[in-house]
Amino acid sequence: MAFLLSMPVAGQTQNIENSTVIDQNGADNAAVVDQIGLGNIAGTEDLILFQEGYHNSLVIRQDGNANQIGTTGSGLLQRNSFGRFDSQNRATIRQQGNNNRVDEVVQRVLGPVPTDANSLTIEQNGGDGNVIQRIDQNQQSGMPGQSADVTMTGFGNRIDMLQQESASDLLDESNDVFLLITGDNNGTTALRGYAGFTGAIASTLIQRRGTEDTGANGNLANLEILGNSNAFGILQRGRINRTGAIVITGDGNAIGIEQDGTENDIVLSLVEGNDNEIGLSQLGTNVAILSLQGSSSRNKVLIDQMGTNDALTEIAGDRNVITTRQGLEAGLGGTNQAETRVTGDDNRADLLQSGRNSALILIEGNGNNNTTGFSMDLADLAVGSYEQRGFGNSASVAVLGDANMSALLQNGLDNSILLSVQGNENEAVLRQIGNGNAAGLTQNGIANIALIQQ
Repeated sequence: MAFLLSMPVAGQTQNIENSTVIDQNGADNAAVVDQIGLGNIAGTEDLILFQEGYHNSLVIRQDGNANQIGTTGSGLLQRNSFGRFDSQNRATIRQQGNNNRVDEVVQRVLGPVPTDANSLTIEQNGGDGNVIQRIDQNQQSGMPGQSADVTMTGFGNRIDMLQQESASDLLDESNDVFLLITGDNNGTTALRGYAGFTGAIASTLIQRRGTEDTGANGNLANLEILGNSNAFGILQRGRINRTGAIVITGDGNAIGIEQDGTENDIVLSLVEGNDNEIGLSQLGTNVAILSLQGSSSRNKVLIDQMGTNDALTEIAGDRNVITTRQGLEAGLGGTNQAETRVTGDDNRADLLQSGRNSALILIEGNGNNNTTGFSMDLADLAVGSYEQRGFGNSASVAVLGDANMSALLQNGLDNSILLSVQGNENEAVLRQIGNGNAAGLTQNGIANIALIQQ
């Protein structure tokens, strides 16, 4: 066991350009590094912070500006190569100030570990221009169980990559990420346009099995963004992928999430702000829930699902664009359910489903899906439309307000549409192609127009 300190001497205000090296090999390794001042470095490729063994523990605290931890080339490495059942790596990093960097942190464990093989906490507080370049946690065999808890506060901070890999088929085990971002222009930037539609990059969180085999079980990502013009992406590839609390409060943010697994869940429990770009992409058995609250305007949202799909979108605000796509996986039939609830004016909601489809759409407000107005021109069905392709299609749409437009197309067998409109100067086009069609339309108000084509 070793205990290391790098601190200013009595009467000295700060240290400048100090370096620290740690080399520990064995059991129950522990080290503490304190650096105060400017341009201090803890861990480089040549002067590495290195712990090899089991029960590794490392604490690093830097207070000042332009400090660095783990400069490129595995500058900070915790590794267990023994494959012991009780092998664990623990690291805590705290930086206070401006233009601080965590360039590379690597934690690796071989062999089964019952809980938290790798555990990492990083805090960059009270400063601007801080960078986390690369975090790599790897549980190479046996049980997974890795966690990373990252907090960044300030302006212009970014995470280039936070990656977790595991190789386990066990249930109820997970890679966990908890990320709190407070401030503006963190990311920085890219991932616009439905948040990169979405292979998720920008400031990136990645959770996967090393070979991208879906045998890895259990990924959980929690992300909270409080600020403006932030850009972050999440990529999950495992059997069970989940987002915990995804909270976005602010304007001009971009978030992209991609999940590729057998059970995917995305819950954006709170998105509040304007001009945000949000893209959600899922492959497998998918659930996506998105809630834009308060008075959130000019947001663009895409939910793209392939497989067996369930999507719920709630929007409160004006001039938002919501696009939901649900399709078949590898040509096999899928069951799609979509529910869209819009409250506000001048919003546009598009829906495309392929498979066995059902949709519930509730619109309250004025001028929704009214771009140029189609006035019975069926060529405009693709603008602000709800389209279902397959069999057993059902759509229930309720519209409350004025000057709204509803365009529904069903192509397949056993189609049913139920449309209820209450208000003035609304338009509706209902088209059904195939056999076993049923359509019901109710309009209450003045100067409403409807066309049904079977």
